[in-house]
Amino acid sequence: SLTMANENYVLGVHIADVAHYVKKGSALNKEALNRGTSIYVTDRVVPMLPFELSNGICSLNPHVDRLTTSCIFKMDPYGNILSSRITKGVIKSKARLTYTYVNEVLQKKNKLRFGEEVDKLIYLLNEVSTKLRKKRKARGALDLESTEIKFICDSNGEPIGVEKRVQQDGEKLIEDLMIAANEIVSETIESMGLSFIYRIHEKPKSKKMENFMKMSEHLGYRCNFSSLKVSPKELQKLMENVEDESQKKIMSMMMLRSLAKARYFSQNLGHFGLASSSYTHFTSPIRRYPDLLVHRLIDLYLVEGKVEDNKILKEE
Repeated sequence: SLTMANENYVLGVHIADVAHYVKKGSALNKEALNRGTSIYVTDRVVPMLPFELSNGICSLNPHVDRLTTSCIFKMDPYGNILSSRITKGVIKSKARLTYTYVNEVLQKKNKLRFGEEVDKLIYLLNEVSTKLRKKRKARGALDLESTEIKFICDSNGEPIGVEKRVQQDGEKLIEDLMIAANEIVSETIESMGLSFIYRIHEKPKSKKMENFMKMSEHLGYRCNFSSLKVSPKELQKLMENVEDESQKKIMSMMMLRSLAKARYFSQNLGHFGLASSSYTHFTSPIRRYPDLLVHRLIDLYLVEGKVEDNKILKEE
């Protein structure tokens, strides 16, 4: 959801309130914890939660009331977050949009299937996401190219072809808004000094970075930074100097392999790749158990007001 307040944007990122239905200690929770995440294979998904939840009551379908945990924030025209709040709510969405439709709107190829009001909102959301992305890039966030493939299957589920997934403006829009919501939730709980689960991405190990720097210099791109103290901004500037597309893909792949693996941790060590000082996973409680745990902590701290030291992370 999005409204305007003077020259500022007021945006709502509404996430299905899965924690309302999947209670701690229940059989549903035990199975979800056992699975850990939904698993995507070929042309189908093995869900973390039953179909009745993942595609039913927890799916934000249009024209019906749905329970949410929402992150509402105000942003200025330059991408700065001015204020934010996390709240419980009920929403009734106006349309079920696909990436294809949103991309067509942004490319001005569609025929207003959902009406002018919805399409105008898409343009505004794209404005917001572009400003957020520009702000994130300015602080040094890495934009590493990676090739994601999609299998084309016949009616029997047998692969008959393969194609490259292309990330267009619609996909980038959602990514930008989700990153912003994840950061706001993480910063909010961290500022309260309470136990929390962070999504961290540590600095790369010096040996791996040394190997990357040698490869980079072999290709003609000098690395004017230390393998011990490299910052995401320095790596970003290096990649911006690579003009040859084939070399850029090689460099991007090698850099990705040189970075640490992101992981969940109870201490905030920051997120190197996003150049983020505080980050978590909040936006996908239907398909990731850590997000469901974050929703439970939000309920505990912000709704129930139980801010004393608790054992919820140790018990899970």
